[in-house]
Amino acid sequence: MVFGLIMPCRELLAPSASPSHKGHRYPVEVIAHCVRLSFRFPLSFREVEELMPERGVLVSHETVRRWCAKFGQAYAKGLRRCRYLGQAKAHLQHVLTAIDVNIERLSSQPAAEEASSPRPPTAFMTFLDHNGLPRPKSWRTLGT
Repeated sequence: MVFGLIMPCRELLAPSASPSHKGHRYPVEVIAHCVRLSFRFPLSFREVEELMPERGVLVSHETVRRWCAKFGQAYAKGLRRCRYLGQAKAHLQHVLTAIDVNIERLSSQPAAEEASSPRPPTAFMTFLDHNGLPRPKSWRTLGT
């Protein structure tokens, strides 16, 4: 039930056996799961290969790479299309929540001192002042 709230159109991400899935050794669900792991999380093809035996599936990283090349674009389109489907205000609510969290975080910080004392002069600047020589302009203020 929670998964349906997060990803409302998950049936688009694991389609039934379409003509593009015909002829593959593995079922559509296995292919979709490998592609989902590779695209949704920062996992390499070899890491996906290492995760799949936990589900009882032996698959090589090269096979995962081929599946991602073949089915990855359709999966990515499904993610973009499904993100806020049926949730007209969800994006706005997420943005406003993030703004509220940042305002709370900034308002709880202590106020910074308004006028801090300038840095003490360096030994080189003291030498120039002691000998009456002009201080060189900073490279930051050369254009002004």
